[in-house]
Amino acid sequence: MILTEARIRAFAPSAMPGIVTALAAPGALSAAGITLPLRLHHFMAEIAVESGGLSKLEENLNYSAKRLTQVWPKRFPTIAAATPFARNPEALANKVYGGRLGNTQPGDGWRYRGSGLMQTTGRENFRAVGHEDDPETLRHPVGVLASALKFWSDHGCNAIADRDNLLKLRITINGGTNGLDDAKVWLAKAKRIFI
Repeated sequence: MILTEARIRAFAPSAMPGIVTALAAPGALSAAGITLPLRLHHFMAEIAVESGGLSKLEENLNYSAKRLTQVWPKRFPTIAAATPFARNPEALANKVYGGRLGNTQPGDGWRYRGSGLMQTTGRENFRAVGHEDDPETLRHPVGVLASALKFWSDHGCNAIADRDNLLKLRITINGGTNGLDDAKVWLAKAKRIFI
C-alpha cells in the first residue's frame, strides 16, 4: 500500500497541492492506524466525498431558494421561507447551524460552518479536533489532515472500514446517508488506485 503524490493525483485530479503533499508525507496516516489497504480506501473515499475530490475545504452554502427547500425541507418548507437565505451563505449558515452543534453565540453558524477534509461543522466538533479558537485553520490545506485523522480515530472509523461497511462510515462521518452514492464511486476508485 503506497500512497504517493502521483497516485493521489490519479485518484483526485483536482486535489489541492497542499492536501496532496500532506497525504503523501511518510507516515502521515499511520498514526491514526490507517495501515491496511481497506482502511486507506475508505479514508480516501470519505475525505474525497467531503472535500469535493480533495479540492474544497469549506462548505458551499451558496444555494438558490428552490435548492434550499430540497436540502433543508423542514427549515425551508416554502420558497418564500428560503428566499432571504438564498445566495447568502453567511445568513444561511447562521440559520441552519445556529443554536445547535455547540453553536451558542451569534455568528457561530458561519464561524463553524463545514470545513476541512471531514467537513467539521459546529463549535463542539471544532473543539473536538482542536480548532475551536482558530476555525479558519480548517479552511486552509496546512493542518487539515491532522483534524481529519483525529476525527477518524475518535469515531472508531478503522474498525468500520475493516468491515468494509461504507454505509456505517457515511452515517458516522456525515450523520446520515448524504453522499452515499458519491462515496461508492470514490471507494471503487480508491480500491483500484491504492493497491
